[in-house]
Amino acid sequence: SVDNTLFNGEKLVAFIDWEEIGVGAAILDFAMTIDGFCIQGDKLDPVLYKVFFEAYNKVRPMSATELEVIDYAFRWATATMTIWRFLNNNYYNPEKEFNTRYQLYWERGIDRISLPKF
Repeated sequence: SVDNTLFNGEKLVAFIDWEEIGVGAAILDFAMTIDGFCIQGDKLDPVLYKVFFEAYNKVRPMSATELEVIDYAFRWATATMTIWRFLNNNYYNPEKEFNTRYQLYWERGIDRISLPKF
């Protein structure tokens, strides 16, 4: 399963988030979804990314600025999630099961991934 999602069998039916909800830049939510769905192991799955990118842009076309900064948004969103995971699982609500989850950023090589341009 992937965080913040709701499935009916194998079908994804909704994205949900009840924690630290707020209004912010849509590009950062897009970037976090790439991390959750398009990274397989330590690689970006280009087919999943293309499907997600095209479907997203049919509903909400990205601005030229968003397209220009998409790699930075991806790195920012995943880096801030790394900090959140560290604090949440090691400081605020220590959970031994998840206390190394923040290391996914480096294990996946997120800092070295460049998103394809379409």
